[in-house]
This record gives sequence, C-alpha cells and structure tokens, in this order.
Amino acid sequence: MRSSFRHYFLSSKTMKLGYDFFTWASTQLALCYIVTPFLLLATEPTIKFYKSMYFHFHILCAFVLLILAVQRQKSVTQIDPASLRTNSYNAVPNHQQLKKEQ
Repeated sequence: MRSSFRHYFLSSKTMKLGYDFFTWASTQLALCYIVTPFLLLATEPTIKFYKSMYFHFHILCAFVLLILAVQRQKSVTQIDPASLRTNSYNAVPNHQQLKKEQ
C-alpha cells in the first residue's frame, strides 16, 4: 500500500510530514482495533465490541484491498507484451558469445 501512495506526498516537506503523521496515527488506531480480542480473551465480548464499532476497520480494509487489486490489475494490463518476450538468459551474454566478439 505504501508503494502505491507515498510518492505523491514527497513533493514538499509539509506534505511528507502530514503523510507521516497520518500513517503513524492510522497505524496506532489499527493496532488498537486489532489487539482488542487479545485483551478481551473471549469471543462474545470481541464480537460485541466489533459490532459497537460497526466493523468499520474490517470494511475499510476490504475496500482498500479491492481498490489496490483493481489498480494493480490495470497496471499489469498496461505492460507492453513485447517486453515480456525477452528472455533473461538472452539479456546477459554467455561466455561463448563473448569469445565470438573477441
């Protein structure tokens, strides 16, 4: 996820600082949300807690994963098929090709 968005915020120091603060705060909130079942140590209170929060973090994560999957699929379809045809072993000359060139 970081590789998808971070480059947009590196243009100025204030934007980078804002991005860093936002990601730090969202990470802290996500950890608090995720750790709650381990603190409650029971299924029923955990489900009750998540219901009281309307499962917002679960829904948000699913939504972000769907968006990133669609973006990744679009970027994969935009790759030039001709660039995929080159073989990695042809990119680096082997010792027989080097002898022929000498």
